[in-house]
Amino acid sequence: MQADADKRATFLMLARYNQLINARLLRSSATLSEERLNRDTGGFFGSIIAHWNHIMFADLIMFRRIADNRLGADYLREIATFPRSVAPTDIYYRDLGTFARRRSDLDEIILDWTRGVASRDFDATLSFVSTEGNAVRIVACDLLQHIFMHQIHHRGQITCLLSQNGVDYGSTDLPVLVPEGSRELVP
Repeated sequence: MQADADKRATFLMLARYNQLINARLLRSSATLSEERLNRDTGGFFGSIIAHWNHIMFADLIMFRRIADNRLGADYLREIATFPRSVAPTDIYYRDLGTFARRRSDLDEIILDWTRGVASRDFDATLSFVSTEGNAVRIVACDLLQHIFMHQIHHRGQITCLLSQNGVDYGSTDLPVLVPEGSRELVP
């Protein structure tokens, strides 16, 4: 049981960090004009808003896969209120204000799911078909690690683009944003 508590604590810390860093970087992004947010930067997904939408694409498709495997699906019902993920380049929201509201909603869903899912579900094996058409079988905690690492990777691209636009977004360090660490978050 200790291992399950450790997993929950770690994932709660990552979900909380995700929520806080997204809010911080979205506030920083809001200092730019809509034109700058939608301008092709030469970055992997082009514009800053496209990078934000890609992170949302991945979170939506992955958590829908988790729900399809019946892991804490009750906590994920609200994902149905979001657009359906089709391709990694999907643009759901071009307007940063609308995007930020929906991102905040999604971050709360992820945090609620992480708090509420049964501990045994972290070790459940999930099955789904990837966007490339490959059959995937993966342990839920490994998929969660991928989800959080994917977010971090693409937020790194966003911070680079913000820096190139002269935006100071502050610290992105986990110990700064979640100083209580993982142990303090478990109810």
